[in-house]
Amino acid sequence: GVKGVIADAFSFEAAKRREMRLIMERQQKQDYSPPSTGHQRGRSIGSPNLSDSDELMIQWRKNRMAELKAAAASTRKQSPSKRSYGRVEPVDANGYLDAIEKVSKDTVVVVVVYSDRSTECSFALDCLGTVAKRYPTTRFVKLHHTEAEMDGEVVPAILAYKAGDLFNSIMRVVDEIPSERSLSTESLEFVLLKQRIIFKDEKA
Repeated sequence: GVKGVIADAFSFEAAKRREMRLIMERQQKQDYSPPSTGHQRGRSIGSPNLSDSDELMIQWRKNRMAELKAAAASTRKQSPSKRSYGRVEPVDANGYLDAIEKVSKDTVVVVVVYSDRSTECSFALDCLGTVAKRYPTTRFVKLHHTEAEMDGEVVPAILAYKAGDLFNSIMRVVDEIPSERSLSTESLEFVLLKQRIIFKDEKA
């Protein structure tokens, strides 16, 4: 960008001034040194016929490329190691994208789409808060249905991601609870296990 170009220009000018000072210091020392015995002083005969400014530009470019490569290597995105979560995190649209992308490839991300006007959503979020503690290596986040651009009639909804890809979705997850079971944390856990969104061997 513009700022980078300006910074590069200042860097080059500073390098140029430093190099010119060194050249002048060397020249002053050479001026007071004993006469040459016939060999050409300064640049060797086999060196390319380049001015000090040309050589400086070439050297500066090499140094600058090395700096940029080192910076790129240090900031290159690394796959985060599997970590512990243990709660339902609120996210907006941007946070939702970060949540499903900035995790290790083997981490399951459960997005709960909700409405703050729905008692069923309140029930589901309370229960999933406990489920999240039981399965701490699964990341649980909640996203308001308006941020998700989803109809309020289908919430609470579950969207499950792995490696950035949606692999399961459940609209009105409370409707998936078997009629013989009560509305409870265990019932929602049962639904997620049945849908293979969470797994018993990952339970804390």
